[in-house]
Amino acid sequence: MFAAVFYVVAGSLHFIKPDAYLKIMPPYIPWHVALVRLSGGFETPVLRWGRLPVQLLLVWWLLWCTRPRLAFR
Repeated sequence: MFAAVFYVVAGSLHFIKPDAYLKIMPPYIPWHVALVRLSGGFETPVLRWGRLPVQLLLVWWLLWCTRPRLAFR
């Protein structure tokens, strides 16, 4: 229950006080305001379910990139 409240509050703060989130956006990423709002939407429980397929893809990519490689002899 605590996690759900935390995500709803954190997601809401992306819209209410976006300045804190805008400060941590790297300069090489475009569309700061739009991406802060989008990430705030993904923090809410309704949109988090939509993030699940993307999350699974990112986990697969991370595992693929860090897999042990066979040494050539």
